[in-house]
Parts: sequence; C-alpha cells; structure tokens
Amino acid sequence: MLWTLLLLNEFDLVFHDDFSSPAPAHEGWTVEGEMVHQDLGLVRPGEQVLLEGKGLKRATLRWLNDKAEVVGEDQWQEGIPSTAPPAARSVGISLFDHETTSNLSVLVSPPAEDRLAGLGNFERSDGGIAEWLAFNHAIAWKGIGREGGGGLRTRGPLNERYGGSGLERRFEIKAGTMLRASVFGKTPIESTVQGSKNFGVLRVECLDKDGRVLEWREVRPVDAEKNIGLDGQWHQASCEIPTPVGSTTGRVVLVFVQPEFETGIIDFDDLVLTTDDGKLQLNESFDGVDHSQNGWQISGDSDYELKSPLSGTAAMSLRSGTILSTPLKIDSTRDATVSLAARGQVHAQLRFPYSKHPPVVLEDTTDAGQGWRSWRTERCHDLPDQAELVIRAKEDVLVDAVRVSQSTAKASTRSLPVLNANLDGQLPNPQDWEIANAEWSFNNEMQFYAQDCVTIQDGVLNLTALNRAAGTRTYSSGHATTKHQHAVKWGRWEVRARLPEGRGYWPAIWLLPTDGSWPPEVDIMEFIGHETNKVHHSAHWGPLRDGLKPWDLGQTSTRTFEGPDFTKEFHNYACEWTPEGVVWFVDGVERHRTTASPRKPMYLILNLAVGGDWPGPPDETTPWGASMEVEHVKIWKWIASKPEKRIKELKWNKRLLVLDANTVKAQELRAEIDRNIASWRDRDMHLVILEGDRVGGEEAEQDAKAWRQKFGLPQEGAVLVGKDGGVKERWPAAPQLQNIFDLVDAMPMRQRELRESSED
Repeated sequence: MLWTLLLLNEFDLVFHDDFSSPAPAHEGWTVEGEMVHQDLGLVRPGEQVLLEGKGLKRATLRWLNDKAEVVGEDQWQEGIPSTAPPAARSVGISLFDHETTSNLSVLVSPPAEDRLAGLGNFERSDGGIAEWLAFNHAIAWKGIGREGGGGLRTRGPLNERYGGSGLERRFEIKAGTMLRASVFGKTPIESTVQGSKNFGVLRVECLDKDGRVLEWREVRPVDAEKNIGLDGQWHQASCEIPTPVGSTTGRVVLVFVQPEFETGIIDFDDLVLTTDDGKLQLNESFDGVDHSQNGWQISGDSDYELKSPLSGTAAMSLRSGTILSTPLKIDSTRDATVSLAARGQVHAQLRFPYSKHPPVVLEDTTDAGQGWRSWRTERCHDLPDQAELVIRAKEDVLVDAVRVSQSTAKASTRSLPVLNANLDGQLPNPQDWEIANAEWSFNNEMQFYAQDCVTIQDGVLNLTALNRAAGTRTYSSGHATTKHQHAVKWGRWEVRARLPEGRGYWPAIWLLPTDGSWPPEVDIMEFIGHETNKVHHSAHWGPLRDGLKPWDLGQTSTRTFEGPDFTKEFHNYACEWTPEGVVWFVDGVERHRTTASPRKPMYLILNLAVGGDWPGPPDETTPWGASMEVEHVKIWKWIASKPEKRIKELKWNKRLLVLDANTVKAQELRAEIDRNIASWRDRDMHLVILEGDRVGGEEAEQDAKAWRQKFGLPQEGAVLVGKDGGVKERWPAAPQLQNIFDLVDAMPMRQRELRESSED
C-alpha cells in the first residue's frame, strides 16, 4: 500500500543529451588570431616538461607564476624537454599553424638532481626555529610577529589541493589530562587570503607509542570564508583536548591550508600549550630565529631576505664585493648544468681546484620575472668530480635558486592533461557538462580525473581509464557532472551505458547535493569491474555524529542486482526521487526502493574510478584504455500534485505534520526531526511546511491556503493528521518532537503496525 502512490508521480523532461551536439571545435583553447593557447596545470621549479603531438609545427611553452603572470617562454623543440624556471608555478602552451595538430600530450619529469641538495634555496629544514620541522617553505622570521617580534610565515599556492605550508613539533604528554592550546594568526594586508578559500590551522594530536593518532582537535585563527583574521590584526584561536589512555606523545601543527590553488600568506605567533595542572608544555614565540646554514662559506657582508624570494621563502642578500662559495662533488659520467637567479649583477663560475679543467662561467640569459634574471651555463660534459661554486656580488644583489643540476636516469613521469587534445571539439557540450581536472581524495582511489579522458566518439560519451600518471596519482580517468547546469530537487534520472570490465575499475552513476554537503548521496548504479554481472544501488543519509559514517549509523539502504554481463551491451540505469523516497530501475524494471528522501537539489555525476577500498587496485590483467560508454542521459523534474490530489495520495500512506514554519519553535522542531529522522520515518511521518502563502519543504511549489483550510491550521501552530486523513491534534505553537511521537505511538493503527512488524 505504501508504494502505490509512487505510480501517480508525474515528471517533466528537462534535459536530454544523446551526445550528437558536441563542443565547439576549439573548446578549451583561447583563440587569438592564428594562435591558440591553453593553461595546463601546476608544475614545480626545475621539472622537465615535454610537449608531443601529431602535426606539431610551431609551439611555445609559457611559464606562469602564482599570479598567472608570464615569467618565461621556451620555444618547442621536438623530443627536447624544457625546464620550469624558479618562479614557475604552472605552464601553458601556445600553438601556431595548428590546423593539422592532434594527439597532444604533455609529460612532466622530476627536476634534475641538485648536487647542492637544496642548499641554494637558503632555507633550513627547521624553518629557522630549533626542534621544529618545516614543510613546504614555511619559515620563521624576525619582525613579523606580534609587537615586532618573531613569527611563523606560511604561504600558498602549493601544487595540490589541501596542501599545506607549516611547522610541526612533537612533545611528551601524559594520559588522563586535559591539554589546552592557543595561537595567534593573521594574514598580512599586502598578501591577504581574502576572497579565497584558504585558512590557517592549529592542530593538536595525541599519539600512542607507535605514532598512531588517538585524538585530535583543530581550530582556525584565520579563515577567509568566515572573514576571520583578514583585517591585518592578530586573532587568537584555542582548543582543548583530553589525552586518552595510551597517549605518550603530542604533536602540534601550524599550517596554511589551500582547498584550491590560491595565493596568500598566513602568519602565526605565540603558540602556548598547557595541561590542566597548569604545567607549561610549550611556549613558542618564534623569537629565536636562526637561518645560518652549514655549507656556504661567506666572505663579506650578507643576510637572509624574506620579502621577495624567487623560490621558496628566503633569498640571500649580498653586499657588493661579498663572495659566496661551497665545495661539491659531481658525477663525471653525467651532464651538468649550473644555474641561479639574481637581482643585480654577479660573477658566478664553477671552478675545479684539483684539475686543469677551465672554469665554467654562468651567463645572464633570460628574464625570470619579478625583477629577477636567470644566470646559467650550457649543458656541460665530462666535468671533473671535485668542484667549487663561487658567486661574487658585483653590486648589492639578491641571490636565489642556486642549483647544480644533473639528469636523473629512469625518472618517473606524470601527465598534464590537455583539454580537447585533438582540437576537434569531440567533448561534452560545456553548457551542459563540467569535466573534472583534479585528484580525488576519497575512498583511497588511485586516479587523477583528467580532461582528456572524457571524449565523444561516434556519438557516444567515453570515460576512459589510462595507465598514465597525472598529478600525484598513478592512473588517469574521466569524471563529468551536471553540477551547475541541470540540478533538480525531486526528479528522475536515466543513463544508458555500457560498463568496462577489468580489475580495479569502479564506474558509477550517482547524485550529490549542489550545496557541497555530504551526506546525502544516491548511487543510481555502481559496478566493480571484475564482477561483471552485478550492479549495486544505494542511498546514504544523515545527520552524522561522533565522526561516524552513514553505514556505521544504519543510515544507508543498499541492494545488489545480479543480471546479465553488463559489459557486453548497453543498459538503462534509472532512479526516481520524490518526497516519499527513491526507486531504482534497470532496463525499466524496479530493482530497489527506500523511504529515505534527500531534501536538497541534486546533480548527476558520471565517473570511472580506478582502485579504491571497494574494487581494490588494478593488476596485470587490467585492460587499460577501457571506457564507461554512455549513449544518452535524461533528466526529468518531478511535478508536485495539486494540494487536493496530494492530500488524497497521502491518505492511508502517511501521517502528516502540517507546520507553520515562520517561528523559532518551528525551526527548532525541524532541526530535531532531522536529528531523529530514522524514528520519524519509522512512524511513516510526512512533514508539510507552510511558509506564508507558499508550501516549502517536501511539498514545494504549492498554494498553502488549501492546506490551512483543509486542516484548520492555527497561525504559528501545527496539526497532526492520521493516515485516515483525520486531525488527531492541534497545537497553537510547534510542539516537542517527543509529544508527537507519543501521540502517534498511542494510535490504534500504529499499534497494529508494530504488532504486524514483530510477527514478521
């Protein structure tokens, strides 16, 4: 009886894509006269970038800094990689005479080995503060802290989402105490994170003897999205954490976090950690800054400079006549290149004190951006293994990014995906689809979602998995969504697809809410590539608590359908989502249903994951180049019945709570319902929210007047309606949820339902 009303649902077709109208021919490229160009993605200074393609005639690699300013260009030479300069954070390509160009690819190799082992970056591993560990260019510096003292400076962008620049330190703790921590943070006005998603974090962890995290807390003294710490003033954040049984060590981390690749600086100062007995665990004011480095011999006046380094966070300032030198060893069997960046004039050379080999002199070669010039040698052969690098300042000068590079044999490579790599527009229409170009950090998946893995071939959308490294991931694959184009609240989705066979493949057709929250999630179809006759349907919902997932809380509904081999033919996968729940279909036949029903607009996702917790990793049998093939996608919007018809549909199926929502008590009741949604649904309850003259929530887009008149709803009140359509209780104001449950549980029909349920 409960599900007969779903047969009455009506839907309007709002989107249909059979992939017969792909993107424009130059989609993804910017056209300027006879030239087209595209920004590809992030690179690190020193990385080797190789552009290849069929029909390439003339091309340029453009190096961009973190402000998207061009800091250098290299002309393409077939088979010869270009080296990312010190200021480079990303790379783009420009093509000329491109009419016959196709199959473009860009491979990135690690930087050549630096025989100075990073000494030329002028940064210490502790960031200038003893007993700390710095990562991603965090640095302590005099004069940037509170009241003019020392402080910790962290910055972005880095080369991966949610990457961090910061310091960490361990300290001893005892179990059974309360650990309290506080720190000040701010973003400098001249390098603010305002307008970004960046934030600064104080994180405190309790570890056991094996280094496993038992408990942790985080607070944010700077948060761009919440407008905290953006006014150039210091803001304090604090937290406390109980040290659980088994705790032996604490770890504190101060870190700049970038959800996206956005620039900015966050400073920290005056970190204090105490226990509940008042004992001071750590009091770090960052005043004891020391950046001296073993390895350099300096003759003359020098200092470290923070404001305008080319790479990392510090540069070396040399007064005129000062000499900077260091001995080093070279592998005489490999080619070598010496390079540095300078603001001002220098005389730099690689000398060989124990050989008659003449010195190799660095020449001023190109503009490195931001007032810096690149100095370098040509590639040198057969050099003696004992050498000395000598840099003499011909005037007051800044020096940075000093390297003696030698090529690395058998270096691993990664790919920078090129959108529309054939320049033929065989992509989903960008007015309807968004193609991912990013790593996916959930479920221990192993792929980078690359734009060139989503293509249209012969009117079929292909999401293809490749045994090709990209970003920091081993494999590449495809991911497409309708997030900002065709999201609906209540509707029907249908995707006709053929699925790929292969161990490690995990294709899915699923829905997520447009506001970025999770849960809810509706999985129209999931498939494991080595179980070719099974597809899986599921829904997950909240609210979450205690760090548990929906499946830990029993807030999930899953069903597996065993049928034909889904890799051989195309099949229709569909779901209908209404206020009453979700129903799944395969080839038009119902396969699963649940009363759980998300309440937010949802959008469609098509993806082919590789590896992960469920399918496991690929192996030697995995057929690379396989695709999830999609023939069409259809989306319908649910049409709510008119109030009179809707009330009739709900009779004998649902108990109604009709609620005037324009009060604080009503809002509190709705929040309480969300917290107890399983108990609410167990009683077959249905919420009708009246917001002035309109109906909100599950019965949106209806006139509220009919509902008010039908049930005599008091102004600012609530009405409980039984399954027989009769009013059971009226309240002048929103009641407590437990009062509603008590009334429902006392109803004869409810008691009969409980008896029948127990008998089953």
